[in-house]
Amino acid sequence: RVKLYKLGQLSFNASLQIQQRLLQQVKSGTCPGALMLVEHTPPVLTIGRRDTHDDILASKEELSAHQMDVIRVGRGGGITWHGPGQLVAYPILDLNMMKTKKNLRWYVSSLEETVCASLQKFGLQGHTHSTQQHTIAEHALTGVWVGRNKIAALGIQVSRWVTWHGLCVNVRPDLSFYSQIIPCGISPDRGLGVTSIEKETGSPVDVWRDYAPTFIDSFARVFETQLQEDSIDTKE
Repeated sequence: RVKLYKLGQLSFNASLQIQQRLLQQVKSGTCPGALMLVEHTPPVLTIGRRDTHDDILASKEELSAHQMDVIRVGRGGGITWHGPGQLVAYPILDLNMMKTKKNLRWYVSSLEETVCASLQKFGLQGHTHSTQQHTIAEHALTGVWVGRNKIAALGIQVSRWVTWHGLCVNVRPDLSFYSQIIPCGISPDRGLGVTSIEKETGSPVDVWRDYAPTFIDSFARVFETQLQEDSIDTKE
């Protein structure tokens, strides 16, 4: 059984602090596992441990105008944007307790499968590099795509085989923010882009009312677990 925390809109730094608290609880065995769902506000750019600021196209003045911080984190993956209209999921799971145990390939594949399953309710066919490798450039293998446009990005970190950080799904964000960066190495001149559920369906989709329940159901099914909703202090 995994605890489910639906945190609503919350800053990235506050979410990170909660992640770190839950990470220690899972490591110590006082929490069986957790899934945090959040919509980050204000918007923020995060940079993975191996990425650089070279993929930021916007000037400091432009970032300041949008009150957008740039934060380096320990996860894998490149630079990405988090903000309103995007559901971010942070699974904090002890892989020693999972059916395949210490298997990161299975874990990443299961996250991608969760997103693909959740998209089906909206009539969208998500794919990954393993299902349609010929459609995606080698520099951007992870994540979930609709055609040649990325709809979900992954960036995980593992500590003593306990996972944290996670994935983000574009539900109805302002996609113009992505023009300020080269997200996850996706360059437009390669014919690749970024999309959202709302853009692909052409219909309004609410992050919490419409998409989150579908994601939760898909996560429980793919990871073969029960999710028990709980509350947690979100004060910074």
